[in-house]
Amino acid sequence: MNEWNQVRFGDLLSEPVRNGIYKSKEFHGKGSHVVNMGELFAHPRLKTVEMNRVMLTDREKEKSLLRNNDLIFARRSLTAEGAGKCSLVYDLTEETTFESSIIRARPDQSLANSEFLFYYFNSLQGKHLLGTILRQVAVSGITGSDLTELILRIPPLEEQKAIAKILSAFDDKIELNRRMNATLEAMARALFKAWFVDFEPVHANHENRPSTSASPEIAKLFPSTLENNIPKGWRFKPLGEIADVNWGDTSVTKKSYVLEGFSAYSASGSDGFLPYFDFERPGIVVSAIGANSGLTWLARGKWSAIKNTITIFSANERVSTEYLYLATIGKENWTLRGSAQPFLSQTDTRAKKILFPANSISKSLCQKLWK
Repeated sequence: MNEWNQVRFGDLLSEPVRNGIYKSKEFHGKGSHVVNMGELFAHPRLKTVEMNRVMLTDREKEKSLLRNNDLIFARRSLTAEGAGKCSLVYDLTEETTFESSIIRARPDQSLANSEFLFYYFNSLQGKHLLGTILRQVAVSGITGSDLTELILRIPPLEEQKAIAKILSAFDDKIELNRRMNATLEAMARALFKAWFVDFEPVHANHENRPSTSASPEIAKLFPSTLENNIPKGWRFKPLGEIADVNWGDTSVTKKSYVLEGFSAYSASGSDGFLPYFDFERPGIVVSAIGANSGLTWLARGKWSAIKNTITIFSANERVSTEYLYLATIGKENWTLRGSAQPFLSQTDTRAKKILFPANSISKSLCQKLWK
């Protein structure tokens, strides 16, 4: 650490920072990819993904196209946590520009390693540093001029590369696990729909034919007739009756986050760590206010939930928490109030109707699916 030097961020760049472009509607729909705030937040290490397109002149391309190893920062955000969010342009294979709410910084690779700077700005120290230049008027935001004046404490270049290589390898592993989990979840959601939305095994039993979605052992657990459009003997129950519903801990904020520990959930999902945990059984976290309202996550292992901007619940009856997750995932499954600032009320959450099977089928099958 003694060899780490203090350096002005702007002195590590090969050219001045630049704000993104603004183009009126008639220029949208074809041309170059354009990174919007959604892509910046969804892809910390940005690759070529599905994006909107915008038509650029040759002059605009010269000024505003992104290159691999660029850093992009959220220039403004509706939340203080979002302003200054940093992503790394990791692997673009098409012409790509960026919109006006984003700042581009282009590190000089002979002076600094872009991956290291990306991890630096996403560390607690880096986020604290970005917080020192946060301006709050109508929305939270940072400016390119303030960004370049930040003083970073960084190691020599070769050490930067070594640190970035280790952290990147971890991210690669995390990304692989994320893709595998996404595949398993997609399979679970497809089976859930077949069994508990379309009731395919019920129809199969009624028609005295093999089920196309369930084995004979599983299919026989379903009834053979529908009553009021649901399997006979099943009924709807309010979520508040079959689950322990609570709101996040208002005494804890992201300022309590540490570098490593137990997963912590906010209205953005799992986005940090705490040195302790509040739960060690599966639970469901739902964003309850803002643009993410209605987004749902399944928390497993040892975890905690912060702030009152989320609702958390887990099953307390014959259904499983995994079943409740599959029954509630997606904004379309929630009643959101408000327009400028959507929110999910405690009353609506507890009153939400959940299909309740007549036996323990949902508990045993959904837990089996998830494993």
